[in-house]
Amino acid sequence: MPIVISITKKNNLIKYILLILTIYSCTSNRLYELESKINNYVLGQNSSFEIKLDTISSFEWDELIVAGPYTDLQKIEDCELDKFPNSIKSHDRFIFLGFMLNKKGVKYIELKRDKGLDTLLNEGKNGYKIYLKKETNFKIQNNPSGTRLSSRQAGMRRIPF
Repeated sequence: MPIVISITKKNNLIKYILLILTIYSCTSNRLYELESKINNYVLGQNSSFEIKLDTISSFEWDELIVAGPYTDLQKIEDCELDKFPNSIKSHDRFIFLGFMLNKKGVKYIELKRDKGLDTLLNEGKNGYKIYLKKETNFKIQNNPSGTRLSSRQAGMRRIPF
């Protein structure tokens, strides 16, 4: 006996599928794999290292916003960041990196605050800093007197992307 689905049930099924796809599209802005690779790489570093983000090309972007703990992304003027969760507003365990195209949020990662990543906020104002894509090769120096961004130095390891 063939299964017959009524038109009402069919319409409800279509609505349900569209709802699931909408929810998925909102959460698919996070780059979990890249986030995991960077977090694991940074955790294993004991000295100076480099994080080179300008080579990421799986999507279009032209700027990177780096936001520190307790930054309210919704209050950042001149940027449309609605695609990003505002979870950093109430956390201090990670740094938010949002990739933007034409001042609109595209994709993001959340990095653990380890091994000097706070230095990505150097010279930032109001808890965040925006970098042009060509400025996203970060050299981070870990040393006993403090961690800081530095220029390219001999022996510096590069993140494998």
